[in-house]
Amino acid sequence: MHATGRVDELQTQSRTAARLIFLGAAGIASVIATIGQMVLQAFGHEFGQGFSSALVLSVAYLVHSAMATSGYQLLMSGHERLVAVVFSAGAFVNLVSLFVLVPLFGLIGAALASGISLCMVSIACALLARRLTGLNATLFSATP
Repeated sequence: MHATGRVDELQTQSRTAARLIFLGAAGIASVIATIGQMVLQAFGHEFGQGFSSALVLSVAYLVHSAMATSGYQLLMSGHERLVAVVFSAGAFVNLVSLFVLVPLFGLIGAALASGISLCMVSIACALLARRLTGLNATLFSATP
């Protein structure tokens, strides 16, 4: 659609996809927040201790889901190398954050490191997609 100039249609479909993805992620995050600890503890007390980390990752994926289609917009519009750079930078941030946060905070540090890098990649892709394609492929795009 981008290559054929059907930008308005692409914007509408991207907005719809972002909203559906976010609704699904919000539903899953709600389930994790309400009964996640009980489900984890069903596998043993040790698993229940991972509930805080599950919440951190749920929030990170909720943020990601609000802009999940932005990376695809960049890929479909010929910006594959830029996406590779963004994801590589995200992997680097994740590794550095893991080395810093895990010794300090343990499992929650690992969740924070992963969540931070995921959010950074998602936000970077959303901003780049907006700037390079003119499309706002996020949950926050205005309704026509």
